[in-house]
Order: sequence, then C-alpha cells, then structure tokens
Amino acid sequence: MTMTKAFIIGGILAGALLLTSCAAPAPETTPTPPGTAHETRPLMLPTAGSSGGDTASLKSQQEAADLAEQLMPQFLNHALPYDQWWAAVSPSMTVEARYMWQDTDPKAIRGATVTGPSTVAAAPSSTQVTVDVPSDAGVWQLELIRQAEEGAAPGRWQVFALTSPPRSRK
Repeated sequence: MTMTKAFIIGGILAGALLLTSCAAPAPETTPTPPGTAHETRPLMLPTAGSSGGDTASLKSQQEAADLAEQLMPQFLNHALPYDQWWAAVSPSMTVEARYMWQDTDPKAIRGATVTGPSTVAAAPSSTQVTVDVPSDAGVWQLELIRQAEEGAAPGRWQVFALTSPPRSRK
C-alpha cells in the first residue's frame, strides 16, 4: 500500500469512528427469544461495558450478519470476471471499502467458499457491528457500519472493512 493510500485510509477510519461515536441510538426493539424461527446464528447481547445504551439490537445484529452471509459467497467467487464480481460486491460496501478493493483481482482473494454461518463478534454500538464469516481459507472478519442521524431511522448496513484470514505459518 502506498503511503498516500495509507494516510487516506487512516483519515477515513478516523472520520468513521467519529461519526459512529456521535450517532443517535437505534430505536429500541424487543430481542427475539432464543429458539424462535428468526434466530439462525449466535448473536452478541449488549454488554455491561457498552457506552450510554447505544447498542445494536438483536434484530439489527441479525441484519448485519445476514448482509455478511450474502456478500461473502459473491466476494469469494473466483469464477466471475472482474466486472461481474465488482458489480456483485461493490453495492454492499462503503465508499472506503470500495476504494480499498476496487483494483482487486477476485482470483487473488484467499478462500473460495463459505464453510459455516456468520457470527457477530462485536456490536459496540447501534451503528457498528463486526461479523466473522468462516471460509475454507479461515475466518474473514467484516466490519459493518450504518449511518444514523438524530430523529431519522438508521441507514442500511454496509461493509466498511473486510479482513482476510491470517496466513498459516508453516
């Protein structure tokens, strides 16, 4: 990564953190009781250390995890030519994520298939959720964010960052 790109991404990350820390809390929803039809994967509950009650509801966490599960099979699809691959994955990404992945050859991405359900790894606020998606190359971690303005419903979840599985050392 060039130094200029690193500075731009650093600035974008700082701005996104500032935006998510100032966002309005999501409307309160009733959590789905365990064992109901809507629960398809483990979700994180709001933690005691969450700041000011601004946590992602279980429904919101499920929506973020669903987006990650829908995106990753397309993202890992090595069979598509670049233009088709990019058309499939870019709409789910923020401007920042599109900038980072726009010149990627899909054949160079580690992994080819999703091997299990996604899990919510962290839900620090109503506008930020981290989802782990297992693949044949290891676990991909996706950070999803959504815009929120005071008095308005939160926007849709978008992938802000995709972190590839660590390479195994032999």
